[in-house]
Amino acid sequence: MSKFIFVTPVIAGLALASGMVQATSPQPLYGASVKAYGGAVAVATTSGTGNFKRAGYVVAAISGSTGALEVTAWQDTTKELSPIGSPYNAGGDPIAAVAAADLDATHVITTDVDENGVLHLKTWTVGGKAGIALANDYHSAPNTANPLGSSPALGVAALSATQIVVAYTNFNVQLVLQAWTVGDSSAAPVPAGASANGGAVNKVAIAALDSQTVITASSDANNDLVITTWGIDSSGVHMQDQYTKSNIVDAMYSSVAIAAGSVYVIEMLPGQSYTSRTAVTPIVNNSGDIQVLYWQISTSGKISLTADEPAGGFALGTAACMLPTSVPMSVYGDLGLVDNDSFIHVGVYGLTEEATLSAIDGYSDAIDGVTAAVAGESAGLTPLDNAYFVTGTLTSTKFLPAEPSSPGTFELQMWSYPVPGGTSVE
Repeated sequence: MSKFIFVTPVIAGLALASGMVQATSPQPLYGASVKAYGGAVAVATTSGTGNFKRAGYVVAAISGSTGALEVTAWQDTTKELSPIGSPYNAGGDPIAAVAAADLDATHVITTDVDENGVLHLKTWTVGGKAGIALANDYHSAPNTANPLGSSPALGVAALSATQIVVAYTNFNVQLVLQAWTVGDSSAAPVPAGASANGGAVNKVAIAALDSQTVITASSDANNDLVITTWGIDSSGVHMQDQYTKSNIVDAMYSSVAIAAGSVYVIEMLPGQSYTSRTAVTPIVNNSGDIQVLYWQISTSGKISLTADEPAGGFALGTAACMLPTSVPMSVYGDLGLVDNDSFIHVGVYGLTEEATLSAIDGYSDAIDGVTAAVAGESAGLTPLDNAYFVTGTLTSTKFLPAEPSSPGTFELQMWSYPVPGGTSVE
């Protein structure tokens, strides 16, 4: 889905540069939590329904008490995250990494890599008495993906309700992008066309630009930040363009994230229109601080850096999501210095005169990772709509919790933020 908005020629430039960001702070609403027994966590929402498409459900994918994948669902009542059903333990071997994405109003997909290098793809039905139920699954041969390291490279982006792209590192630590067909209730996910190899990487994040294009942010052995666009067609995944910024990524933490989106802009004067495709990459830089880079992507996939904003602040992991009308939201965690609390910071950095950040405190334990997902929108009382997104923060009493005697906590928080109103177009 994309959006279109009506703008004046003056505002059109802002739309290209910043996704028409409002100079305000995101507002925390309500949350939920679940115990996690490893560093592998992810969050997804279902696609929204109705005129304004607010998401109905939130799903957390974590390492359960045995280390195997466990999936929990909540209904977003617009007042609280209300648990539905019971957590689903998928069984099998302990997982080293997990990622998740929405498919439609009642389905999400998870992908994980277990300790034997097996790549799993699972589709889930959300809602009803069960709360969360496994629909179909696929698993590769052992040693297909890389299970080593504290932050294995793994990500998933949905192009539609029936097609996704998974980014993972193979056993030789080479980036692999593979498109998959999903959504058939009678069949497991199946590869769609040939995969693409993106070379040696340490970490990777992936986002969908539109229904035929994804963009990845990765780091390599030289701590370079590498931004790549990829086209997807019936024959598979194909590289379009690549932009490298040398030696700026931190080597330790979950230090690379990306969000992306498209908006169709109609100028009132002189009556021109165009599609603006943008991305944001909050990273932990080689000084250990948060740094946010903004990108413009042409229709052919050409990548242009439009802003590079050192935001300051020691960071323990980072995440991103792109709100409707291409409003870029960055998330990062830090280790607070007041009462031993830790914080997550949420906002748009460097693109407005007013610093737009917010924080949740009260975490007496260390932050081991953060993740984020969009949760749709609803109509506002002004020309702005209320956009929603959810963050997930893994906290623990020790780095990367892995024992039943010392589990971590995966904290979910729902947020709202005003975005320019527009009309949805499929």
